[in-house]
Amino acid sequence: MEVAAGVVGIASFAFQTFQGCVQAFQFVERAQLIGYDGEVFRTGLLWERYRLMQWGQRAGLLEKGTPDASLNWDFAKIFLEQIDGLLTSADALKKRYGLDVSVEEIEEEQSRDLQPPEKGIPAFIAKLRPEIHTAAGKVIQSRNGPMKRVRWAALGKSDAERLVKDIAQLNDRLVMLLDSADRERRKAEDEKLLRGLVSLTTTAMQVSQLETVLPVVTEKKKTAAAIAAAAHLKQVRLLLGTDKRADEIRTQPSVQAREAARMPVVKAMKRTLRPYHGQELTYTGLEFAVHGVQPVIIQWKASNSSDKQEWTKHEQQIKLLVALLSAMEDPSFRSLPCLGHYPAPNQTCYGIVYAAPDDKHAWQLTSLYDIIPAVQDVSLAKRLEIAKAVAETILQLHTAGWLHKSLKSESVVFFADKEVSAGKAIQSDPFVFGYDYARPDSTEGAVYTQWSEANLAGDLYRHPNAQGHDRETYQKRFDMYALGCIFVELLFWKRLVDIHAEWTCPGLMATMEVAQKTNTMPEGWKLPSMMELLENGAAVARMTHLAGEKYIKAVRTCVFIDKAEEGQEASLEEEIEVVETLGSCRV
Repeated sequence: MEVAAGVVGIASFAFQTFQGCVQAFQFVERAQLIGYDGEVFRTGLLWERYRLMQWGQRAGLLEKGTPDASLNWDFAKIFLEQIDGLLTSADALKKRYGLDVSVEEIEEEQSRDLQPPEKGIPAFIAKLRPEIHTAAGKVIQSRNGPMKRVRWAALGKSDAERLVKDIAQLNDRLVMLLDSADRERRKAEDEKLLRGLVSLTTTAMQVSQLETVLPVVTEKKKTAAAIAAAAHLKQVRLLLGTDKRADEIRTQPSVQAREAARMPVVKAMKRTLRPYHGQELTYTGLEFAVHGVQPVIIQWKASNSSDKQEWTKHEQQIKLLVALLSAMEDPSFRSLPCLGHYPAPNQTCYGIVYAAPDDKHAWQLTSLYDIIPAVQDVSLAKRLEIAKAVAETILQLHTAGWLHKSLKSESVVFFADKEVSAGKAIQSDPFVFGYDYARPDSTEGAVYTQWSEANLAGDLYRHPNAQGHDRETYQKRFDMYALGCIFVELLFWKRLVDIHAEWTCPGLMATMEVAQKTNTMPEGWKLPSMMELLENGAAVARMTHLAGEKYIKAVRTCVFIDKAEEGQEASLEEEIEVVETLGSCRV
């Protein structure tokens, strides 16, 4: 009893210091530090306040919480006092940083003005974690009397960076006081929030500000590296002005100049292409070739026009697409290095050129679409691995605000030695290809989407609202629908057309062949959808038997994901849930 009472007493003192830290973050004054550097400083402080609040929640200091008896509250109080001192003590700031500061008191009425922020990263955090903003307000309002606020006569960029870094280190020490399970949960929550913040940013400057608080990337921190890579792709996309959302702002020339060094260099490959190991060039789809002495992979895109003006427009779209693909260097994108583009006007097409895995092997490439009928048995564990890999890739794209727009089983490609069988090829890691054009999601931009009305097999992967002349502007949920289609193919280990023919639309293949030849759809007939498949009780029972409830949950999430509100960025929460659900499936 005495030990427990002692813990409560020390925790009570720590809570008072915790309150002081929260209010200090809220009312810290930033005089003489304006513009980009000022925003970076504010973002750093805001992130550290969020981390402190998360720690307080885990430690049991927030409303209705019980202080964690296993936590070393003596150390916690010391670290909290140090944070409080860095934000409110003129003496500490003068001694540690040589800063010219003064401290003033704020009237209690001022301290209660805690409306949610309206714009920028503070508003994004409040949107994604409203409970944290509310909890901070309650902590501040529960403290009686006036509050301290530091005024800096001047604060340089390096001083600001040192101050934020020191606060971050103290927060790290507080986190280390939690048990390992709590630390892991906190880490996962932070990663989700950072991914959501990258997604919500609307300017290249905001991405730069956010990058300063991303975790340090190391070889072991693959998730941190993936989020940083998504932020870089988002930065490139915003600088290019491609696939621009309604709420995104075109980058100012001054910002563009500052970030120019980070932009990929788009190269036109001018040497003649040669066949790869005797294979004749087809100038269609995805194929190997030799450029100079280097083996490469070419993704061909048809121009469908020899008109010079149209060719120039097409070339600009290709260059934008190549710039984005060149920024996808992290393994989380499951893409090979993009080397540039290859114009082939005589073939009325353009090639996107990728480096081959290496030049030491004679390679073959095989798509998931081609492997499915060629390989009879593939373990459920391997199929789950492929599903999760593709889901992670789409999450990466959507974090950066980019859409694949043409996802299907033909887009998932495996590389293997030319001599091995398809069964061996599928044991390699999957890559994702086949991206549609980078363009604004607008009526004018939609002209450049490769939308073959005759490709009915491809249309099976498209959401019903993404088909036909009256289709909606492309959205994240349409990529997710296509992802759900691939999940079902992996589950049944059949092509999507065969799955629908068995469960939703008998005779589908024959009907599609007639429609393809005549270029007309039978009257009153429409392509079957995933919604129909998931409404078929017998089909769902079979799928559940084959892969279990969790896998079916992931499929349903992909297919039935809600449309985002007008002018709002779609949340990543359901996409993250899909990845986590697949990761939790056990064979």
